[in-house]
Amino acid sequence: MKTLLKLPFLSLFIIFTSCQDNTIKTIDQEILIGSWVSVNVNINGIDGNRLNDWINTSTHLNLAENNTYERNFESGDWEFLDNKITFYPNETEFPIQTYSVIDYYDNYLIIKTVTTESEYCCDFEEFEENETLVIIEKYSRE
Repeated sequence: MKTLLKLPFLSLFIIFTSCQDNTIKTIDQEILIGSWVSVNVNINGIDGNRLNDWINTSTHLNLAENNTYERNFESGDWEFLDNKITFYPNETEFPIQTYSVIDYYDNYLIIKTVTTESEYCCDFEEFEENETLVIIEKYSRE
């Protein structure tokens, strides 16, 4: 009998604990405007420090109000739509890249892109040239 009484409570417990908050955090474009410096890069689950000694802190990103940007050795135009930043470089050797904004908090910005090693920037020993890479970059406001 005690088991039968516990069954409804157990069912409710399972239902409530299995629910997730699938709400997508909406980011305003104004939050993105400014200067940023990378503090961490994660590529296919590998911390950037394991790949080389410069990738985690080497990217400087400036997003201007007039929708132009500068990122290290490239510059161009950027747009923000549906929580995604797309970079349109002026230089033809750089591909157009789109990043999803994963989170923004306490002057940190976390963005994610899916690309290949050759499109991203570098020749990493751990990956093949055309291997798909999931890259998560964390920035701090300068």
